Amino acid sequence: EMAPHTKKITMLQRSPGYFVAGPSKGDIVYDTIKPFSPALAWRAARAVHTLLGAHFYNACKSNPEKWRQRLMDGVRSLVPDDFDVDTHFSPAYKPWDQRVCLVPDGDFFQALSDGTAHVVTDTIDTITETGIQLSSGRTLEADLIVMATGLNLQENFPMSTVAVDIDGKPYKSTDHIFYKNALLSDIPNFAFTFGYANASWTLKADLVSEYVCTLLNHMEYYGYSTVTPHAKDVEIDTSQVWLASRKSCCLAQYLCSRRVARAALADHHMSYSGLSIDTHANLA
Repeated sequence: EMAPHTKKITMLQRSPGYFVAGPSKGDIVYDTIKPFSPALAWRAARAVHTLLGAHFYNACKSNPEKWRQRLMDGVRSLVPDDFDVDTHFSPAYKPWDQRVCLVPDGDFFQALSDGTAHVVTDTIDTITETGIQLSSGRTLEADLIVMATGLNLQENFPMSTVAVDIDGKPYKSTDHIFYKNALLSDIPNFAFTFGYANASWTLKADLVSEYVCTLLNHMEYYGYSTVTPHAKDVEIDTSQVWLASRKSCCLAQYLCSRRVARAALADHHMSYSGLSIDTHANLA
């Protein structure tokens, strides 16, 4: 929403990314079912969008060159014919090796088309009194510079700067395993939320919330006061926790806990394939 309120705005990017336009409002599934049952309409719309998102992701991963071309062709259809798509929207990586950006209502492309927004693909040499000196020698004049990217990774995720020890042993993230993006192996009574990277973050957050509530209800029903996951002969997914191969995230796999690749609920006493849950009765 900055473009309509400025004379000129330029997005300076170090490297291109994939973009796809989509509607910001309105949903044919939800709008059709809502008059009969708002609750059912919500569930149906959620299911449809989840399946479509999963199909898009899997299709891109199974046939990356085809979908790379489709994504670039989609951008070409939304910008002027003389726009240099190959320079500014042709990433060196395959679709979904990094996240694909959704452009609500295609407003970004509209701003590029009417000339109120511009894209420059280059790296910064230095900041000057009047703007940005680029590595190519070009200068971007600017009244205001907005830093839009940059990540500071937690070195002991998810504890951040909090010093945690378990029975006198300091917590080290790489010694532990994620389960369902909610629990950590050998950490008692601890749950956290980590969403999806290739879909809406809140979709996974909802699943984590439901799982933790189910676990708490199970503990209350059986009178347990402590729950601790333990990994036993698990298959480890050594991929990064989130979908990113940018330099700012390349160290993530070394800083974060690993994930259990497969585990299925076996029975009511919380025993899992490859991961068991110790529960202890409340003796108080």
